[in-house]
Amino acid sequence: MRRDYFSRLSRAARWFLPPAEAAEVLEDYREIVAGRSEEELRRDLGTPRAAMRQLAQPKAYRRWLAAFAGLTVCLLLPSGDVVLRACLKTFDKNGGVGDNRKKQAGAGENASIPK
Repeated sequence: MRRDYFSRLSRAARWFLPPAEAAEVLEDYREIVAGRSEEELRRDLGTPRAAMRQLAQPKAYRRWLAAFAGLTVCLLLPSGDVVLRACLKTFDKNGGVGDNRKKQAGAGENASIPK
């Protein structure tokens, strides 16, 4: 019966973990499984699938990715502000919004605006 538990454990490890990590985990579990009944293994480790899910921890990985994304956004906000301001200054110098404001503040449509 130990063979059955280990074969299911092996299949679960290959499903939930990267190949190199699965091989390393299976080496460790081979020592743990040796000489124990399947009932003991299920009681101590749970089902093979549950044991591998604990090692994979997809929720913790997703939380880490969300935290990393949040920190990246916070880090990039100041640089984005600098880029936006530089673009607006260039737009202003090339006759953009700033030029229209000067025309609106002028005496009339025929008034000349010195540059």
